[in-house]
Amino acid sequence: MSFQPDEQHYMQVLNLLTNASNPSKEVVADVWRQFEEYSKRRDFNCYLAAIMGNTQHGMMERQWAAMVLKNGISDNFEGGIKPELSFILNQLTQCIGHDKCIRKAVANCLSMLVRESESPEVAAQICTMLNNQNPDIVSGAMQTVYNMVEDCSRLLFEDSKFNQITQQLIPTLIKFMSHGDQTMREQALWAVVNLFTCCHELLLLRDDGNLAQAPELPDVVKSHIPSFLQNIMRLAMEPPNVQKGVCRGLVFVAETNLQMLTPVLKDTFEYMIMIQNTYLLTDNEDVALEACDFWSAVLDEVFTTDLFQSKVNELITIFLKSLTYSEIQHSILMGQEEDVSIPDKAKDIRPQWSASNATEETSDDEDDGDENSDGEEDPLTWNLRKSAAYNIRLICLRAKETKTEGSFLSVFMPEVYKRLMCQDWETIESAIFAIGIISSYEILTPTYHGQLLNGLLVEGKPAIKHPHPLVRSILCWTIGRLHSEVQEQQLQDLILGAVLETVGNDRSKLVVDWAARALNTILEKTDGVTPPQVNAILLSLGKAFSFCQVRNLKILLCCVISLCELVGSQLDTPEFKALLMPPLTSRWEQYSNEDPRLCTLMDCMSQVAVALGPGFQPWAEGSYQRSVQMLIRQTEIRLKSDYHNGDGGDELLTPSLSLISGLLDGLGSSIESLVGASPILFELLLTNMKDPNGEIRMATFGLLGDLIKWCYPHIRPHIPNYLVMMQASLINVSSRKTCSNVAWALGQLAEKMGPDFRNIGDGSLAPRLLDQLIKTYDMSTFEKLLQNVTVTIGVFARVCPDLVAPRLAEFIRPWCKYVKQLDEDDELTNSYLGLVDLIRLNPNGCFDSFANVCDAICSWEGITPQVQKQYYSVLQLFKTHIGAGWDQYIQQFPPGLRARLSQTFGL
Repeated sequence: MSFQPDEQHYMQVLNLLTNASNPSKEVVADVWRQFEEYSKRRDFNCYLAAIMGNTQHGMMERQWAAMVLKNGISDNFEGGIKPELSFILNQLTQCIGHDKCIRKAVANCLSMLVRESESPEVAAQICTMLNNQNPDIVSGAMQTVYNMVEDCSRLLFEDSKFNQITQQLIPTLIKFMSHGDQTMREQALWAVVNLFTCCHELLLLRDDGNLAQAPELPDVVKSHIPSFLQNIMRLAMEPPNVQKGVCRGLVFVAETNLQMLTPVLKDTFEYMIMIQNTYLLTDNEDVALEACDFWSAVLDEVFTTDLFQSKVNELITIFLKSLTYSEIQHSILMGQEEDVSIPDKAKDIRPQWSASNATEETSDDEDDGDENSDGEEDPLTWNLRKSAAYNIRLICLRAKETKTEGSFLSVFMPEVYKRLMCQDWETIESAIFAIGIISSYEILTPTYHGQLLNGLLVEGKPAIKHPHPLVRSILCWTIGRLHSEVQEQQLQDLILGAVLETVGNDRSKLVVDWAARALNTILEKTDGVTPPQVNAILLSLGKAFSFCQVRNLKILLCCVISLCELVGSQLDTPEFKALLMPPLTSRWEQYSNEDPRLCTLMDCMSQVAVALGPGFQPWAEGSYQRSVQMLIRQTEIRLKSDYHNGDGGDELLTPSLSLISGLLDGLGSSIESLVGASPILFELLLTNMKDPNGEIRMATFGLLGDLIKWCYPHIRPHIPNYLVMMQASLINVSSRKTCSNVAWALGQLAEKMGPDFRNIGDGSLAPRLLDQLIKTYDMSTFEKLLQNVTVTIGVFARVCPDLVAPRLAEFIRPWCKYVKQLDEDDELTNSYLGLVDLIRLNPNGCFDSFANVCDAICSWEGITPQVQKQYYSVLQLFKTHIGAGWDQYIQQFPPGLRARLSQTFGL
């Protein structure tokens, strides 16, 4: 039975729509309140559709009805109610050819109706109207199809009920690309392009983003690409938005089936160059961006072809021009040129977080930060500048791979030099940016290094003194990247000096920020710095701390962290501490316990404590007491908020845990009295082990390991409670960083307990823990976790070899792999000694993996005489066991391994 509107309800809804335009805020508020009530009725959308289709009502009422209907379909539509669906569809299709404003509103509603109902019948009826003789109806239908493609692409490709519609729709739209009406051509073009690109994106998602090989397009798309290309070429000289669609369509073909472009590849190259040149630095720069993106789609395949090489000079020139900031980008990036004394605006302040604020789901790799950024404040927005930079990187990379970097530089560098000599700052900035782009590919020769750095930093009017902040900031980014590539010490010193001068004396927040990032990059990548350089770095940072605000604070603290990691205990001198500590303690005293700026500051203080070691003693008690107070407070907040984020206390809780860990790492058992005087710390540990936030659990178990290592007598009574949580967390390998810290803490515990570890719990817990450690090799690829598992199994082997030896064959190969990755320290020594004990108890357990064992032993460059002697006896045992076949047996080993065995053990 079809839906029949009630006249009284109809008039009530119509009156509401009339009053929606009332100038009185009270009346409008009451209207929307009534809309909320009406929306609960399942037939409300039907009344709105009826009013939309009634030409006797005013345009304002009909447009209000369309807006409310679209929201109603999106929020409350129930696809199973057939009478209402049929009525709405009938009303909307009847007015699809009405006034242009109504057609647009109808198109929005019909597209939403297809998406929410998932009804192929609705989609089919819309597509059928493309064949209507009334041009207004066809126009409305095309607008609807255009919207439907944007809203419902997944349905069209992934829902089998829509297969026939998609098969019929694509050739119909391609045909409309030749329509006599320009608007119809444009909408048809974009509908096809959006359909095709969506199909490609869905395939990539289905293929888990594997870009090694382009996924095979379905026949419904692939079969129509030739006719699509034929029609798209006819649109090449139409208005900008059409040309933008043409470029994106050609990018799609290039990414999915470049061979189809082969017959027209020369024309396509010339077209893309023409488009990028035409729209560069205009209001239609987004069209140039589409053309620029084409090259990244084809470059790998065409780089060595004569056709591409004939265009490469022209392309390099246009890519360099495309690096220039547009006026819009400049206005967004720039504030006042000298603004260090002006208070930060809220929009300029990045969120503060712990420097170790990595969630469980983040990549194993360290954040590349500035290394892969483009020297801009906004790393997320894709634009022409970034696209051109990416293309330059690709050309540079392919030139290096094909050993044609000399030819590339012979074209690239003259263009860069020419742009550096220009008067306008935008061109100079883009040239410096270009140098930074290629700086990490190690293709610049020492001659180029000297010319560039002397020109940029010393001679004439050096860019480091340029009046425009964006020139100085991009120069800092560039020379920070160049530092690790430059081999001459004099040039490295020149870079460091320029960066330090800028950090401490520049009056632009933007420039100080990028100079500090450059300093941080240098400190992370360099092999070392001299004491005079340490002094200069501390002086420069001290100046910056004296005027920096929130915007620059985090990166300055990161510089201190990197310096601590680089030079360690070298900082423990009265002179260095006099420069380092006052700026930090001043901020430490300035911030309250709830101030988020404490996050990075506490991480910094933790690293300083590790670096200074006993030299941090004057600040140890205050740092420890405050950390415990914050830990108490932040844990209370977490519990009261039921572990919700936001005001849930997680932001400052992790740095509090990390600072206590840093104090223990740096000062060891000398702060044991402080730990013993705060028994609440042990309760807080147990509470935070249960926190659902992976970062908090990770820091908690890290602190547990440090407490076991340095304050075992105080923590020993609480171990039984902790073991329950440790076992549960060890099983959860997906929380890999937490699991890694648990594995390490178990090793510390086993080392402290010695042989008694075998009997923890009822005697069955140690075997279960060992079993889970062994399983971890097959359950995770996170190297830090597997390294800690290797260390802990080595400790288990030392304290309870009878437990571990029977299972030697199950883990010996991965154990040998990861023991080679460990640092040279006591943990490495203990791990190797543990293996000796296991082999003696169960030599058959490693017989099938003897080559792996030999490789692991011989890879230890710093092997101690004690360990070497023990392994010599083990190897002799195997040689005796094999007997006369020994020489033939080791011939199976790689030549390098045989040589090392002979050199180290005389075998």
